[in-house]
Amino acid sequence: MTETDPALKVYSTLDAMGIGYEVFEHPAVFTSEEADEHWAPIAGARVKNLFLRNKKGDRHYLVILEIGKKADLITVDLFQPHLYPLDMLVYRLVYNATGADVADVTVSGRLVMADRRILTIDESEVLERAQVVYRRFVERANLAPHTRNPERFWGVSRAE
Repeated sequence: MTETDPALKVYSTLDAMGIGYEVFEHPAVFTSEEADEHWAPIAGARVKNLFLRNKKGDRHYLVILEIGKKADLITVDLFQPHLYPLDMLVYRLVYNATGADVADVTVSGRLVMADRRILTIDESEVLERAQVVYRRFVERANLAPHTRNPERFWGVSRAE
């Protein structure tokens, strides 16, 4: 390993945090079945590890998941006035954050939303179809009069 090897940065981060570990080297694998071939002589739980870091690169996260389990992950855009200051983070996420603050979504390992853009469906097509269905429903239920703004909605003071 050289000084620039990314693994050294992970090891030094784990050391700095006081997290014990043991290193087992094996060729890169892409499935848990392939990994099992190399893990046979190693005692312990069979897990997959996912190392994450924030965009600035100053925070690191380790997600450990049992083989056969799937995880849904989200990232929340914290850089918004209603989530500041960044103390009491869990409190702010529970009480102040909404679905609109979610930036990225991964479902069972598949990226479905990135930077607030849906990747798995054509959002425009879905919205257009929803509008067509809505119009049909309003027409069939004779609800058109109820879909207009009231006459006194705009330009009228409430203090009258």
